[in-house]
Amino acid sequence: MAFDSLKHALGAENLGTAKAGTNLTAGQYLGVQLVGTGVEYAVTINSGQVCVLYNNPASGEAVTMYGPGHTVKAKSGGTITAGQYITITGSSAFSAVGSAFADVRVGYATTAATSGDIFTLRLT
Repeated sequence: MAFDSLKHALGAENLGTAKAGTNLTAGQYLGVQLVGTGVEYAVTINSGQVCVLYNNPASGEAVTMYGPGHTVKAKSGGTITAGQYITITGSSAFSAVGSAFADVRVGYATTAATSGDIFTLRLT
C-alpha cells in the first residue's frame, strides 16, 4: 500500500489495509507505526504517527489499527490517571507524559490504569 494512501486513510474508521512488516502476534493494544517495510511496533513518537494495533497479525498479514480521532483500548506501560496526556514507551506500551515530554503526546487517557492494564485512550 502506498504511504500516501495510508495518510489519506487516517480519518477512516480503521486503518487496516496495511500489512505487518514484522511479527505482531503479541501486540494487540500496543502502539504501531507505518515504516518502509509495513507496520511495526512504535518505540518512539518521532518516527511517525502512532496508531493502536487491534489484532495480532503475523508478518505479512493484514493489520487492524486505529489512529488520531479515535477512542481505543490501549495497553499501559505504567501508572496512568484519567485525564493525563499519554506517550509511547520503548516497549510500545503507553504511559503518562512527564513534564519534560509535553510535546510528544499521542492522546489522553479517559480511564485510569496500572502497568499491564488495558485502558481507554483518546488518540489526538
